[in-house]
This record gives sequence, structure tokens and C-alpha cells, in this order.
Amino acid sequence: MPLSDKDVAVRQDYANGLTLVQEQVEWYSKRASELKTRAQNSDLIVISAGAAVAAIPTMVTGPFGGLLVSILGVLIAVTQGAQRIFRSSEVWPGYREAAEALRREYRMFSYGGGVYESDFDAACATYLKRTEEIMANEQKRYFHDLKSDA
Repeated sequence: MPLSDKDVAVRQDYANGLTLVQEQVEWYSKRASELKTRAQNSDLIVISAGAAVAAIPTMVTGPFGGLLVSILGVLIAVTQGAQRIFRSSEVWPGYREAAEALRREYRMFSYGGGVYESDFDAACATYLKRTEEIMANEQKRYFHDLKSDA
């Protein structure tokens, strides 16, 4: 049975009062966006420099062409190394997934859907448990990936 507007408002007020969860949603979202942009920019640099390496020998003759190819090779190596160290392209999808999972729990809790079709106290306990599990799973995944890279 759908919740009344008053019950929805009470649940939203409760969930909004849990600042840690809201801060985590914001942090995961912001960090995912930053890392995705960083990964895409790095990929664009590598692709552009790689294309230039292929084109320069046909367009520039003499030692200057070789110097440009060498500089672009260093740029590619440094960019790929930074991608490997910072793992932006590997980490951002997990952050986005965690943010979206936390948002989904908020919506389900607010409107009393799924596992939240219970009294307020039971729904609150379930909400806290499930949001904590989402954050803990993201941390586990992050540290597991970090260990496997070592």
C-alpha cells in the first residue's frame, strides 16, 4: 500500500538528516565525475599523440621530426603511467555505482517500496543497514583492487 504524503515527508526528513549518507552520495558523484573526466582526457591525449606520431614522419623531415616523435612518445608513456598509477578509468565506475545505489535506497526508503514496506522504525533500521553495506562494499572493492595492483 502506498505511503501517504505525510509518511513520505517524514521518511525524507529522516533520510536527509543522515548527513553521512548524503555526504557520501555527493562525494561519490563528484569523485566519479572528476575521475571520468580525467580518464577521458588521458585517453584523448594518448589517442591524439599516437595519431601525431604516425603523421609527423610524413609531414616533418629532418631532426625536428624525430624530436617531435620522441617528445610525443614521452607524453604517451607519462600519460599511460599516470593512468596506471591513479586508476581513474578503473575507479570511477565503482563510485558512480555506489552513488546511484545510495540514491536508489533513498528513493525506495522515502516512498516505502520494496524492503521498506514496513513500519517506520523497521524501515529506518533497514535503510541504515543497507546504505552502510553499499559504502562498505565500495571500500572493499577499492582496497581489493588496490591490493591486486601491488
